[in-house]
This record gives sequence, structure tokens and C-alpha cells, in this order.
Amino acid sequence: MSPTSYHCSTPRFISKGAQRYKLFLNKQNFLKLFAFSFDIFYFLLTFVLKYLIIVHNMSETTSKTRELLIDAARRVFARKGIERTTMNDIAVASKKGRRTLYMYFKNKEEISSLVIENEMERLYDMLETVEKKILPADEKLITFIYMRLEAFKETVTRNGSLRANFFHDSWNVAKVRKRYNQQEIAVIKYILTSGIKEGVFRITDVETVAMLIHYTLKGLEVPYIRGLLGDTPSRLLQHKESVKDLIFNGIKIY
Repeated sequence: MSPTSYHCSTPRFISKGAQRYKLFLNKQNFLKLFAFSFDIFYFLLTFVLKYLIIVHNMSETTSKTRELLIDAARRVFARKGIERTTMNDIAVASKKGRRTLYMYFKNKEEISSLVIENEMERLYDMLETVEKKILPADEKLITFIYMRLEAFKETVTRNGSLRANFFHDSWNVAKVRKRYNQQEIAVIKYILTSGIKEGVFRITDVETVAMLIHYTLKGLEVPYIRGLLGDTPSRLLQHKESVKDLIFNGIKIY
């Protein structure tokens, strides 16, 4: 190789080496940047997960405390009545103190509405089990009627020595029940519609019949609680047969 060619090739060799070294540095920087970004991502992900866990635990604790306070209020209402109950009575019964009670609720009226709403939800959850039963529509309807009356009796009994006015003589109760009344009518309509499909019922206006049954049941709540529709198993069965005969056969001879 001539000195000239060596002289010419040397800068080219150095230039290629510099490019390789620059490329190597770029790769190193990229890996460092990637590792740094991953660390940041991992830190943020860990922080978010820890935050979500804390929020979930706080929410769970809040929910449990809220339910505890509502249940304490229900017990006091059942014992003393809503009118004679004070916020202090509820605080004492819950063993949480007035400060905690006022953190969750503004006043006694708010708590009483929630107590009634919880009881109505509990009652209608029981009734939904009837809708899911595999029974002929006529049997399902009678089962629904009596389970509904029995569930209401149990709910009222649970809330104060058979004081039926717990669910009748309150504006709050009427407001809360309005929504659940629609749910009950929907269940009755479903049973009646099923009966029409099965060829068991002959109904021209399902909506009206469902409403009639619903309001009849509301009217029977207090008499049923007081045992006027049967205070022993034998008398209850006798009245049950009369109810079936009235609903399915009527009173007119054809």
C-alpha cells in the first residue's frame, strides 16, 4: 500500500470508528432512557395501586360504619318510635358518638328515610325470589300474595312490636314506597303475562289487573298483621283457599 493510499484511508477508518462509537453511545443512552422510563412507570403504577387499595379500604370502612349507624337507628326507632328518637339516642346505640354520626348524616329525617329504604329493599328482595320460582302461574300468584303479606308482617314486626304505622303513617314512607310499588306491580304483571301464555289466565287488561292486585294487597297489610286473615295455620289455610277461589273463580255464577 502506498503512503498516499494509507493517508487517504486513515481518516475514513477513523470516521467509521467514530460513527460506530456514536452509535454505541446512542444505544447505551436509549437503554438508559428505557430503564429510566420503566422505573418511572413502575413507580407510578405502584403509587396508583397503593392509592386504589387505600381508597377501597376507606370506602369499605365508610360503608360498614354507615350500615352500622343505620342499623343502630333502626333498632332505636323500633324501640322508641321515630318521633321520640334523638340523634343522641342513635349515637349512643351505635357506640360511635355524635361527631361520627353527623359526619355521615345531616339529621334524623335523613337516617329514617334510609332505614325505611333499607327495609323496603330487604322486603322486595324476598319477593323477587317468588318471581324466579318454577311454578304454574296460578300457584306462583298465590305464593306471591302470601309471601308478600308474610314478608311485610315480618318487616313490621322487626321494626317495633307489630306497629303497622311504621310503614303507613309517614310521608317519608310514602315517598320511599312509591318506587318499590312500581317494582311490585311489574312482578305481578310478569306473573299474569306468564299465566296468559300458559293458558291459565284470561285477562284483557294486564296493567289494570296488576294494579288492582297491588292495591288490594296494600289494603290487606294491616288486617294480615293483626291476624284477621288467619291467626293459626288451619285458619290461614282456610282463608287462603277462599282467596284462591275469589281470584280465580269470582263470585258470579255463569
